[in-house]
Amino acid sequence: MTVHDPSLTSASASASETSPLLSHFPPPQLSPPRTKASSIRKSVIIGILFLILTSNLPYLLQILPRLRIWEIIYCRRYYEEHDPSLIGEDGLVEEKYCKVESVQSQVAYLKGWYGFFGSLPGLFLAIPYGMLADRYGRKWVLVACITTIWIVQAWVYVVSAFPDVVPLRLIWLGPIVTIIGGGDLVASSLIFTILYDVTPQAKSASLFFYIAATSMLCGMLSPILAGIMMAHDPWISMDVGLGIQILSIPVSLTLPETLGLDKEEGGLLLPAPVEPAITPRSFTFPSLRKQSLWSQIETGFRNFVKNSAFLISDWRIIFLCLVSPIGYLSGLLDEFLPQYVSDRYSWTLANAAYITSINSGTVIIVLLVILPLVSTYLERKQFDSSRKDLLIMRVSIIFQVLGYLAQGLAPNVPLLALGLLLTALAAGGGACRRALMTSYVHKDQVARLYTCVTVLDIIVAALTGPIVAAIFSGGLKKGGGVWLGTPWIGISAILAVMGICYWCWDWGDKEEGREMGLVVLDGLVPVSDGGNREEAEIEGDDREENVIVSGRVQHERTRSASLRKVASR
Repeated sequence: MTVHDPSLTSASASASETSPLLSHFPPPQLSPPRTKASSIRKSVIIGILFLILTSNLPYLLQILPRLRIWEIIYCRRYYEEHDPSLIGEDGLVEEKYCKVESVQSQVAYLKGWYGFFGSLPGLFLAIPYGMLADRYGRKWVLVACITTIWIVQAWVYVVSAFPDVVPLRLIWLGPIVTIIGGGDLVASSLIFTILYDVTPQAKSASLFFYIAATSMLCGMLSPILAGIMMAHDPWISMDVGLGIQILSIPVSLTLPETLGLDKEEGGLLLPAPVEPAITPRSFTFPSLRKQSLWSQIETGFRNFVKNSAFLISDWRIIFLCLVSPIGYLSGLLDEFLPQYVSDRYSWTLANAAYITSINSGTVIIVLLVILPLVSTYLERKQFDSSRKDLLIMRVSIIFQVLGYLAQGLAPNVPLLALGLLLTALAAGGGACRRALMTSYVHKDQVARLYTCVTVLDIIVAALTGPIVAAIFSGGLKKGGGVWLGTPWIGISAILAVMGICYWCWDWGDKEEGREMGLVVLDGLVPVSDGGNREEAEIEGDDREENVIVSGRVQHERTRSASLRKVASR
């Protein structure tokens, strides 16, 4: 792992040729106290785990009952026109009569377009919030995300409770409040960024396994709990979920700020001095107060693009960024799974929930037992972290291809369960892909990398929600059966193409710095062969150099020619 020199960053970020070289270093007696890495790391990890439990679990508790409530609303309206005799005295229709194409298509479209409108704020605001997180800190952006996510769920609850007073489609307006914070995908990106801030590279994949396992634990428990409560009344699960989810706001407030912490395995975490001198130069915008609002936006976007050139400097980063949203698409299909099982196999939504819980339980076993054992075995075989992550990623995609194909073609529930088991075995692929991706960039570029991935996730979320809903509805119109499985067959084909790239391309070693892995850009120097230090002389200030030290790429930013000479010595 390349350790970034904070003293060099501070000097190069703020010194000028007329100022003393050491003027921006804080006096020794004013240095912030050092804190044991294990103490801060433990508090962050525990806080993130509690945040997931208080946000993810109650959110999942509301998905199935909300789906059933929407189904009840559309079903009652349908039979008011076609057969009022099927409407009971309590105003409800038996669930088995609600599986008609008209009702299920409306539910699918409502859910698909809700996902589309929910993704729009984050699509336009993920980059600005990523910049804020890199400049001012992760914590308060995350707090804003968690708060507005709860407000959106409260709005959906209110609209669903009064469908005769408020049009049900007004739930699409709820996500507008995520203009503050950016929404759930921005929150997910910030959570991984916070964890990466305090975790050594060698341990990042293992930690991501445990975080993913916690999320899957929520996915296992929530359908079971929701199914039990839905047997009495779906509104019980909605009430409990919304009540627990509000606890995520105070939990997010307890998290420490991790921006500027210098992580080193076995070492100390040093909180960065709160000075403009150490503010990442990537997001320093001079004289913004003198500019118009449009000029500020233009300047900020131009600076972001300029300082995010590393995203297209390595084909591996480009490819992994582009395929990362496929993981979100897989999650979207998992949300459609209960409706798919209910419609194709004539199960109630409450019973369909148990299928998803079995899948989540298998994933937990994979993440907590199988993958750690595999990881330990590969480490004993002298696999470094990058080779280990790449191998697990390659094997996982094979299970995903077979699993989603089985789910789409399965004529009965046992074969569907087999498909779910296969996809569960691929549970570590996403965490390894994320860990491998972060290993190709410098640590002060991680937040921007995750921001880019989040933007791509949001684009996929915005587009695929309505598309999957339309394909699912088309399958209903064709009579159901295997036609309902078209989305799962389609993603299996996409994953197959990805798998060919995973296995056939030479990914190289992140330490070798091969020339095939970089493209020449203005202000970026391609990697050269050999292990000796080669420093490229680029005229002018504020240019970025890629320096090869013992075959490793280290990013050094220099502000003047004099500082460049001092750094070379």
